[in-house]
Amino acid sequence: MSNHFFVSEADWRECFSGWHIVDCAIRSKDLLSVVTRQTLPHEETSEMFDHDIPTRCVQLQLDMPESKKRAYWWGHMGGFNRPILGVSLNPSGQDMLVAKNSKGSVWANGSGRSEMEHISPEGKVPLTQRIVTIGGWAYSVGGTREIYKRIAIGQWEQFDTTGLPDSSAQYTAKGKYISRAHMGFRDMDGPSEELLYAVGGHGEVFMYRDRRWRHCDFPSNEQLGTVTVAPDGTVYITGEGGNLWRGQEDTWQLVERGGASVLYNDSRWFDGQLWLASDYYVRVLQGDRLQRPSSNGQELNFFGHMDARDGLLAIASPSTVHAFDGSNWRCLVAPYK
Repeated sequence: MSNHFFVSEADWRECFSGWHIVDCAIRSKDLLSVVTRQTLPHEETSEMFDHDIPTRCVQLQLDMPESKKRAYWWGHMGGFNRPILGVSLNPSGQDMLVAKNSKGSVWANGSGRSEMEHISPEGKVPLTQRIVTIGGWAYSVGGTREIYKRIAIGQWEQFDTTGLPDSSAQYTAKGKYISRAHMGFRDMDGPSEELLYAVGGHGEVFMYRDRRWRHCDFPSNEQLGTVTVAPDGTVYITGEGGNLWRGQEDTWQLVERGGASVLYNDSRWFDGQLWLASDYYVRVLQGDRLQRPSSNGQELNFFGHMDARDGLLAIASPSTVHAFDGSNWRCLVAPYK
């Protein structure tokens, strides 16, 4: 891997010094954005609300010639509680900084526009956990099984709830008590809107097909964190402690039992393989074993958050960003001494 960073020292000092990265998103193979938050002393942040911590979005334009390449921040704001990044390709390409607040505040940027919008302006609470892009459209996936689709710039609507149990219900179909805190979705994936899988809560797996949601029989009541549907239709679900499950509909197999104390942050299908990223490490599924990624025979010790789109995989830790095109790794951002 080249030691030549994409981001120059001058741009790093302007955009990254004193800030740490909390998420990343790829709009295209030439356009990568990260969301950063100001690094403040613990004594100071412990007395602040999360939305008071300053937040920035930084964009890397990877197709620029050497003489013109640069990083620049397009958003600098407060009021964004636990911000995440998402991408909308339809009706036009935009990056979206999303706050986990009561309205689901969204700062959308791209295609010559930059403006604020809200996922649920009518007063419903989206409880956004993740923004996913399926068929080019952006979806907000949230607690108590709330899903919203962005149908136009500045316009979100609640996705079809047909078949989903009332989120106020206190018991599962098998009569087991479940609190609202243990309900809801953390991730969703599928080849198109015609076939979706949504996971979350304690063993909650739902499949959307024929314009209707159906509860899937899942063999564990552990917390579920991510779901990825491979091109051949195989569904991969990560759960509590770093567990990895594989299957479809009502048939699931535990591929590997994890030994971590946290959920995976992201899972993506890239270059014919399943990739997983957590706060501790990145893993690639090879056969039935999760392995560290490697380059030129050397294992790569990456961790953090991840995205993949348009032939590019990006992994962002609090201080670095690396990208992989299926053949070569590039270090895009790293601290300068």
